[in-house]
Amino acid sequence: MDYDVVILGGGLAGCSVAAALARYNLNIAVIERNFDIAEDVAQFITTFVTDGTDVMDDSVYELLRDSHIPLLEYSRKGNFYYEKEPSLSIYDEKKDFEAALERIHRRGIQGARPVSREEAAAWTPQIKDSYQWIIRHENTGIISPYDMATALGEIASENGVRIRLEEEVTAIERIAHDEVRYHE
Repeated sequence: MDYDVVILGGGLAGCSVAAALARYNLNIAVIERNFDIAEDVAQFITTFVTDGTDVMDDSVYELLRDSHIPLLEYSRKGNFYYEKEPSLSIYDEKKDFEAALERIHRRGIQGARPVSREEAAAWTPQIKDSYQWIIRHENTGIISPYDMATALGEIASENGVRIRLEEEVTAIERIAHDEVRYHE
């Protein structure tokens, strides 16, 4: 069968792309080598969702800047765990702390601010007396990657994406300038 889009891998990234592309009138397939989608992310119970302060590259930051918006939308549609959860960043070096503050200011990251050790200790008792450069982030979160990938795969499938399980792509071949074939 010919497809407009073939997505290799039914993990979190593959299922996310499939769910997003399912909105369009395309013939899409997800090719997964495992017995089920999301098997490779099953080992992760939860994953941290950053506000971007810790991302050094500005172009990467731009890609994830508003990630909380679709995550919230998809978590409601797909019924998977996603919760905004404040977090702390603790820096051993003052220069790293100052660089993070500069990124926060330059990027206009909301809800990220320096806090004292005492303020951080009131929030979580694991704060050591030696910690002195701390930033509190209000716009971070936690997801369940397995649940998210499974839910997004289901959303994609319900919207016409063909999920092909236990198939492995062994080669990709360019046929013409704009045509590519894959081999199972």
